[in-house]
Amino acid sequence: VITMRVVGLIATLIACATAEKIFLSSYWSAADTKRISESFQNVLSSKDDLSSLHYATSGLRLLGQKVDDAKSKRVCALAQKVNDKDADALFHAASIAGDLSSCALTTPSAKTTVEAVAKEVDVNSERLFDALTTADRLNLKIDDTSFDKALTAAITKDASPKSLSNALAAASLLEKSIGAKYVSKIGSLVEQADEVDGKYLQLDGGLSVTATAVYGIFQLAHQQGKAPAITKDQVLQFSNHLLSRRQVFADRAAYNVIRAIGVLINNGYFVPASVSLESSVDLSKSLRLHVSNLFGAALPGAVTVRVEKLTFGETVVDSAKTATKVASDSSSTLFEVSGLAAKEAGHYILHVALEAADKKVIGTSSISFPVKATSEATVEGLEVVVADRDGKIQKKQSIASFARAPSAFTVDSSSTIGVSFTVKSKDGSALRPHQAFVIFEHVESGEEVVFIADAQKTEGAYKMDVNLVKEGKDFGGHSGGYRLRLVIGDSLIRTTLNWIIADATITVPAVSAEVVRKSEKVDYSVLPSITHMFRQPEKRPPGLISDAFTLIALAPILILVFLWARIGVNLSAMPTSIYVPIFHVGLAALFTLYFVFWLQLNMFETLKYMAVIGGVVFIAGHRLLRTMAEARK
Repeated sequence: VITMRVVGLIATLIACATAEKIFLSSYWSAADTKRISESFQNVLSSKDDLSSLHYATSGLRLLGQKVDDAKSKRVCALAQKVNDKDADALFHAASIAGDLSSCALTTPSAKTTVEAVAKEVDVNSERLFDALTTADRLNLKIDDTSFDKALTAAITKDASPKSLSNALAAASLLEKSIGAKYVSKIGSLVEQADEVDGKYLQLDGGLSVTATAVYGIFQLAHQQGKAPAITKDQVLQFSNHLLSRRQVFADRAAYNVIRAIGVLINNGYFVPASVSLESSVDLSKSLRLHVSNLFGAALPGAVTVRVEKLTFGETVVDSAKTATKVASDSSSTLFEVSGLAAKEAGHYILHVALEAADKKVIGTSSISFPVKATSEATVEGLEVVVADRDGKIQKKQSIASFARAPSAFTVDSSSTIGVSFTVKSKDGSALRPHQAFVIFEHVESGEEVVFIADAQKTEGAYKMDVNLVKEGKDFGGHSGGYRLRLVIGDSLIRTTLNWIIADATITVPAVSAEVVRKSEKVDYSVLPSITHMFRQPEKRPPGLISDAFTLIALAPILILVFLWARIGVNLSAMPTSIYVPIFHVGLAALFTLYFVFWLQLNMFETLKYMAVIGGVVFIAGHRLLRTMAEARK
């Protein structure tokens, strides 16, 4: 059964979809400024490239944020090291110097570097705009005619949104008479914009291109002193796109967006207004509207906020109310609306319009917000019934609103327990809440089983039946005491009902343990720790035994030394060659290497040393044997 309230909601949504107009309901908040400022400040502390420092410094200036002396000196010192023959680096350095106080550059070649850009082959409009910006920042007098020719050639060759956006911005820095010839390009640029959902306009090339386009359009219009060829709706759509992307951009894109929003709040033709709900949408309370420019500041001139009408579907239920300024608001951007009369709980549309003394303010009409009227809910006619398998009622008890059944219900595994009730608002009208269910909470384990109450034909009536023969398995085999809790909730019900209605002793069939195959079993228990065990060293003999065998191994050497001492050493046949000591010293070195290997070296280190010593021993031994053989001959 579709209630009148549901019909009203559907009609409201259809009305919103068919009558939707373009307006701004967001703005650049203090939180956005804080977030971006912190990002820019971090750039000034951590980065050294001039491009990042330029966008961070300029972005902070546009946001009205200060740069402390330490960061200012650091950034300025980096800018002062610029190579003034590099046009790109000079552009960033000049921008930094222009945005920092007491930061002077010494750039004797700057004019030559800037004018050389206009003479480059196939120079694009973005590079020309950067060069003209450099000249403007350094107060250089340049030949506008050469830049005009280069700019015309650039957009003739490339008429993409990026090229035209930078061309308009560049033209705003040329002489007024020269810039006039580029005004017609505004229409060509806007025609290339893509509309999204009827609310947004964006250009191919990304966020920076769209932001540069908005900046270039209004800068050129300001130079020429005439309104740009762009409609109010298009300005609002561009503004919506910029605001929708204020949280997802890097340093350069952030700077471009802030710069574009800056010209949208400070130009002589179109100043978009932002209107947003700053309070709850509940009509039972006063509604607060935030009315500002895109940067969240007060609009120029006096502004009156009027509620044109409050509609429920197609029906106008209230109209012609004027919002009052919030006295405690120092920013003069908050307005309050109270006393709106809603017929019944439901979804409504609030239609708002602005009356601005300054005619530049746009986006003042067709402003609408979904709001709602809520009510307190109550439950009437609550009954709990227990019946056996044949449908014979074993126990039936009516329970007063928000009371608890005086006695517990006993329900066995073959019985049915049912709960029926009617939901109404405080004024007596029936409600159809989105959520109405009964929770069976096991007293001992705290486990809950939830059953949804089904809507009946009678308006506001609900009923829930639990047949334990069929649904007994949902209780997981937990018999014993249960608490029955009724929960009712809806977006139009001010306070959710969570009411313990009765106690029951329920017997449910035991649930046999489900046999799960090992391959399908999921075990969440803690696995035993894996301990990496290395092979235990073999037991060594006592020190006395090892010392004894060491002496036995050394015995031949000791005997040799002893015999040499007793009978002497016969050196008469030893050749007098230089290779004799080299061979014996090398041989001793090899034995020493074996000993060190046994103590601390590994095999690879030992082989490295042995290759050197062994080579010397081999050569010396070969020469020694050769000498001895020759001596015998």
